[in-house]
Amino acid sequence: MKFKASTRKDKRLMVQFSNGVVVHFGQKGGKTYIDEGDKLKRSNYLARHGASEDWRDPYKASTLSRFLLWGDSTDFEKNHQAYMKRFNVS
Repeated sequence: MKFKASTRKDKRLMVQFSNGVVVHFGQKGGKTYIDEGDKLKRSNYLARHGASEDWRDPYKASTLSRFLLWGDSTDFEKNHQAYMKRFNVS
C-alpha cells in the first residue's frame, strides 16, 4: 500500500494497493482520531457510521477511513499495520 495526498479536492488521502486499485478517502480538512485523539469524537463517528456502512471490503473508502483515520490508535502507522493484518492486503 502506498499513500499520498489525494488528487481530489475534497479528499484527504489516496492509497494504491499492490493489485493496482486506487482509492481516495477521508474528508479534506476534517479532524479525525489520528489528528485529535478525542475518544468521544471517535465513539460518535463509529456510532454514526457503523449502522449504515459495511466495513468488510478493504477497498472501500469508508473502510479505509474507519480503520486508518478512526482506528484503535492515534498513530496512523499502527492503524495501517492493523489494517493490513485484518484484511490481509498490501
